[in-house]
Amino acid sequence: MKGIDYIQAKQRMWARSRKVQLQGSQGNKGELNYVVAQDENFYEKILPQHEKELNAGDGNEFKDGQIEIAKTKALHSSSVLCINLFHYWSRKNELDKLCHALNLCNQRNDIARTLTFEMKFPIFDTARRHPNLDVVIENPDDAYIKAYAIESKFTEPYSSRKEGKKSHRESLSKYLHAESIWKGLTHLKEHCESKNLDDEYKYLDMPQLVKHILGLKRFYGKSGFRILYLWYDVPGGEGWQHRKETEQFITHTKKDRLKVMAISYQELFARFEKLYINGNEEYMSYLSDRYF
Repeated sequence: MKGIDYIQAKQRMWARSRKVQLQGSQGNKGELNYVVAQDENFYEKILPQHEKELNAGDGNEFKDGQIEIAKTKALHSSSVLCINLFHYWSRKNELDKLCHALNLCNQRNDIARTLTFEMKFPIFDTARRHPNLDVVIENPDDAYIKAYAIESKFTEPYSSRKEGKKSHRESLSKYLHAESIWKGLTHLKEHCESKNLDDEYKYLDMPQLVKHILGLKRFYGKSGFRILYLWYDVPGGEGWQHRKETEQFITHTKKDRLKVMAISYQELFARFEKLYINGNEEYMSYLSDRYF
């Protein structure tokens, strides 16, 4: 079974067990992978400040189009998975526990200050669109690590919508000519200039991670941030290859002493269970039933 089919089947099973009414991507057309009532796709009501952040994102994911249903009505929405996991800890004001579970800091670190969804970090001010990071947790200005950035993936690595897309080198071409933004990233730039990128990265969106690194470096400095790649693992060859590509990319970033990390949602959930199950049973049960 393909990774995306595995995820969608698991989500439909969860919805049916909850008696959630489903629809196709165009209402009565398409496979029943979308909720009718958007609230039923979320664990809890979104706080106003986070709702504002999410609505300001480039994806326009909360509104139905003339034909297409809103992306956040999709059971397999990456944004919904991200919100269902992160929003809870922000609402409880327990970002220190979240950061520890993510392996971003040790258990004694309690300086995490704010969590923001869909935060933008322009590489060039003149660009029409800027990279959006799914989650950014900021620390005080005088902290050594000023921000923890998280890029979250659900079905995207296993999606079949890759044909016709730009090659990895084409996606990075306008950045490779700007020498100043690569200061201190000699090895990463050399890797981005490789002719074999499309063969090396078939599942990992490597250019997107590079753009996030360039934007974060501009705002926080090379040593002022950590970026975490958080993805949903699937059984079989696709999952194995995606993990291999992720590890390969991180190996290249280490040559420039960048703080790039990765953890699967499954590994994160296991850490939540081990560290913070007490007092969070309902939340953990929801995540377990739906995603794991």
